[in-house]
Amino acid sequence: MLGVAVAGFLASLWVPPAPPAAPGLALHLNPLAEYRQLWRLARERRDVWLALLGVAWFWLLGAAYLTQLPNLVVAELGAGPAVLAALLVAATLGIGIGALACQRWAGGRIELGLVPLGALGVTAFGVHLASAVADGGGLPQGVLAFLADPRGRTVTFALFAIGFCGGLYVVPLNAAIQARTAPERRARVIAALNIASSLFMVAGSAAGAVLLGLFDLPLPAFFLGLALANGLVTLIIFFQLPEFAARLLIWLLVRALYRVRVVGLEHIPARGAALLVCNHVSYVDGLIVAGAIPRPVRFVMARSVWRHPLLHGLFRLAGAIPICPKGEDPSIYAAGMAAIRQALERGELVCVFPEGRLTPDGELGPFRPGILKMLSLVPVPVVPMALSGLWASLFSLGPWRLGRGPVVLSIGRPVPPEEVRLEALRATVEALRGERR
Repeated sequence: MLGVAVAGFLASLWVPPAPPAAPGLALHLNPLAEYRQLWRLARERRDVWLALLGVAWFWLLGAAYLTQLPNLVVAELGAGPAVLAALLVAATLGIGIGALACQRWAGGRIELGLVPLGALGVTAFGVHLASAVADGGGLPQGVLAFLADPRGRTVTFALFAIGFCGGLYVVPLNAAIQARTAPERRARVIAALNIASSLFMVAGSAAGAVLLGLFDLPLPAFFLGLALANGLVTLIIFFQLPEFAARLLIWLLVRALYRVRVVGLEHIPARGAALLVCNHVSYVDGLIVAGAIPRPVRFVMARSVWRHPLLHGLFRLAGAIPICPKGEDPSIYAAGMAAIRQALERGELVCVFPEGRLTPDGELGPFRPGILKMLSLVPVPVVPMALSGLWASLFSLGPWRLGRGPVVLSIGRPVPPEEVRLEALRATVEALRGERR
């Protein structure tokens, strides 16, 4: 233990300096007053608060499984302490590898689409674990003999998979909490997260003690209950934060059809409103942009595209804003402009395709003046972007080609609202696109 403590101290020397973001903050000696302040800060943003509860739920599950592992190994499987250590290692490795998979699968971005994927995996493998435990019968005491038994391998794999999916679930949530909280409040929101996680861990341990000790609930039934409860939490995530479900569908669709590379992602503002301007090549332009940018994006699109029978449900789930020319339907136009104004005033990213239609030949069309109208409502920076490699793909108007084609999203430097000129902006987008359509 002393060696681990010394090693931990030495490792901490490589942690980058973190000067206080709010050096003038006054702390109260009354802990209850501080707790109330922490909860108030954590609840200011609904998405941050729900993500905080999601992380706390992860720790509840972890505590519930961890406290019952000795019971599982000794009472249910008839194995020894070495097997208990091996199962702990399997679960821990699963969490670590799942966390690393987040970085690889999300391309270094915060990909909230992995959250429901991980939650579904925890439920599925939790049911798998409960089924394996319920089979009954003792297993060998030694680790090698335990792993040689098919049922022992099933239990070990189930715990590893629960950990792996848990890593997919919790890492993007933790990252989103930090990214979406102002720096001067971030440490206090993380403090609220730690308090909530501790309370949930106590609740998870207490649930096991009460259900298994007082009510004599069989351990397989307890594990099954945890899995089903996690499934319920997954449904709540889907309904309370549709952004997660939308990003999961976008992530799966984009990875299945295209190989996307992003250039200039650092030009997307980390927080605050901005108007993203991009060329319009295919019906899935919005999905690719949404999958490439870590922040939520509200898309302005022609009502005819918004009603596309294959993608309409996904557009609604992602909060896309339908619009049409004022002369075509004044009410739809007014509602669309009002929604754009509200989104920008709330500090959101809004993406518009200023050509107003899909390109019929792969070339960049003229930009319509609607961008200037939007900027007159709420002056915000304009970020030029360009998609290349989508022409002649499945969802474009060009001749289709099969295969997962390489797609590049190039992002330019933000332009102040007072410097925006349509022709100059169009020239910037065309230069970002390059010669490849």
